[in-house]
Amino acid sequence: MNQDNRHKGSDISGRITIDISQTSPIVCDKCGHNTFTQVYIMRMVSAVYSPNGEESLMPIPVFECSACGHVNDIFLPEGLKLNQDIEAELDNIN
Repeated sequence: MNQDNRHKGSDISGRITIDISQTSPIVCDKCGHNTFTQVYIMRMVSAVYSPNGEESLMPIPVFECSACGHVNDIFLPEGLKLNQDIEAELDNIN
């Protein structure tokens, strides 16, 4: 790896190169920690909305703070951002 590419990242195919110094860090909105772990929020899909006509589970991947377990709004899908109960649900898990 040459000196110029040491601080750059690329996708799997190597076509896109991003200068890391041109990115912004994301930190936990609650505690300021800067590392996250992928977890899943599970939702029940009613048989009425399910493609096979049966109740099913829908895992939604999100990132939680590895220090305090908080999930920043930026990591939540639009439909869950407006749900005031989601924070309480996640706090009960931790």
